[in-house]
Amino acid sequence: MNDENLLRAPLAAAQIDFLGVNSASAIVPILPDLQLPLVGLPSIATASDLLPSQSLLATPLNIQANRQARSIIGVDVFNADPRFADFQGQSWTVAVIDTGINPRHSFFGADIDGNGVADRIVYQYDFADGDTNAQDVNGHGSQTTSIIASQDGVLSGLAPAVNIISLKVFNDSGESDYSYVKQALEWVKANADRYRIASVLMALGDNQGRAAGDDQYQLGATLAELADRGIIPVAAAGNDFARLNGQFGLSAPANDPNVVAVGAVYNANLGRQEYANNTIAFSSGIDRITPFSQRTPQTLFAPGAAITGAGATANSLLTLQGSSQAAAYVAGAAVLAQQLADQYLGRSLTGSEFQQLALSTGVAIKDGDDEDDSVINTGASFRRLDLWALANKIWQTRQDISQPQLSIVTSKNLAWENGQAGAFTVTRTGDLSASLSFNYRFSTGEASPTTDTATNGVDYQLLGGMATFATGQSTAQISVMAIDDAVAESGETVKIMLVAGDGYQLTKNHWATLAIVDNDSVVYGSANAESSRFLTSSFYAVSDNLVNSFVIPTVVKNFGLNTLSITYVTSDPCVANREAIQLDATVQSSVDAAEIIAAKIILVAQYVIEDADWLPSGLLPNL
Repeated sequence: MNDENLLRAPLAAAQIDFLGVNSASAIVPILPDLQLPLVGLPSIATASDLLPSQSLLATPLNIQANRQARSIIGVDVFNADPRFADFQGQSWTVAVIDTGINPRHSFFGADIDGNGVADRIVYQYDFADGDTNAQDVNGHGSQTTSIIASQDGVLSGLAPAVNIISLKVFNDSGESDYSYVKQALEWVKANADRYRIASVLMALGDNQGRAAGDDQYQLGATLAELADRGIIPVAAAGNDFARLNGQFGLSAPANDPNVVAVGAVYNANLGRQEYANNTIAFSSGIDRITPFSQRTPQTLFAPGAAITGAGATANSLLTLQGSSQAAAYVAGAAVLAQQLADQYLGRSLTGSEFQQLALSTGVAIKDGDDEDDSVINTGASFRRLDLWALANKIWQTRQDISQPQLSIVTSKNLAWENGQAGAFTVTRTGDLSASLSFNYRFSTGEASPTTDTATNGVDYQLLGGMATFATGQSTAQISVMAIDDAVAESGETVKIMLVAGDGYQLTKNHWATLAIVDNDSVVYGSANAESSRFLTSSFYAVSDNLVNSFVIPTVVKNFGLNTLSITYVTSDPCVANREAIQLDATVQSSVDAAEIIAAKIILVAQYVIEDADWLPSGLLPNL
């Protein structure tokens, strides 16, 4: 990341939220600026000797507001439903990228091993200071984490049994930059399987109103891979709607197309509320969109004004408003959705699947129907999270066993620029009596960071994202024909993801990858055809120097022959064009002349792969 992209901005005290920064290079926890304290909602509560249930410190209004937040998104109904009652996030993990965590807060469970860290906090790291102590001196990270994971009996989180990973990206002075966020996301990518990470929360941003896909901070490739692998990225939409003159736009990284962007609605009647940038809610009420919350048509809303959770010190409590708090609810819902999908679908949801499920099952809300505020209301309709409806949809999908099951594999794992196509094979099981169309999309490849990812219509002939099984057909092929672009490239990959749709279900094998091999650079390697039982064989002979003879020992030893010598003549243009060469082989043997066998072997002198490290695992050619 270039120095000009580093984001540095101080943070104000958590109990009065954070000061907005107008610079395009500012990263701050996403919270509205409070010019006046919340009426009847204390922003922080502390005590030196606290009762076992820390929620007793909260005022009745705090407790009521949190209960209403859970009620409006269907948490109570979810927990009371016998189909879902046992789903609390156990055996899964949430990663929170924020200001750190209070490791001794009772909301995060007991410290049985006595190491000073609640046992449900399975890992912590401070990327700003480069150490394994993610102690929160601010409160924001502890508070958002508790919305997801608190096991308190009254101020409960959505997934009170989930394991916690805290990745701190703000130093103790409140400074941060997106390079820390990128490092944290890369850590999540590398360790997702080890910890079984279901979702990652990023309650932070740059106070801008960015369009979708504006990847200024170079997070897009990592976020795409996380979403494709079933680690759902969730981020706060931002709190600068008024300063952006009521225009659609999101803070980064919420603007990334692979991130679930979350805006805030009121979960309590707080009366009149005043925020920064002369933003005023003249009155407030449940499910009204907060005037500060940024939004776009695909923004998912959740409760965010006002929520009480864990504070930074001892067993303190902290009450805050913002899209950060709303995003925490959605990150918690993502954990439960992944747990449900694993149980009932046999696989994880991709980020896009979760987002579409959450939007399609959400409660419709309209901007401007009952909002009473100082901002420009868009009149647009949005969706607010409904956890029970989301869970029920996953259950219903599981119940429809009559639908065909679709899976995909790579049937020809290399597409060569000389015209040899690669291919994916999609298989359906179940009812084959009718034709069936299905959708697929292209995703980030699995090449190393130094290689390019193939682009549809540029590196290979344009594919439309839809294919069809004919009546009675159990397989369908998606061929990938590489485009010979005369540009030397170190290697590219094509990754196809099947997309959920009507009339079929996806199995856990719903994505596959193949590689495009360039013919504008030479590949080095060796051939090995030992113990072949056949007199006609195809293999890759990869050599940087095609000499006049090529000896393959024991290629036909099962026929009693010891040596097969191949002599061929080739011209420089043939080598330069990387064309396949057909050779006549003369068999030399000490056996009787009647047993001398003439054989023909096709030596495929494909342009050879200089460095095969970029090839995805399992895609190496069979030498």
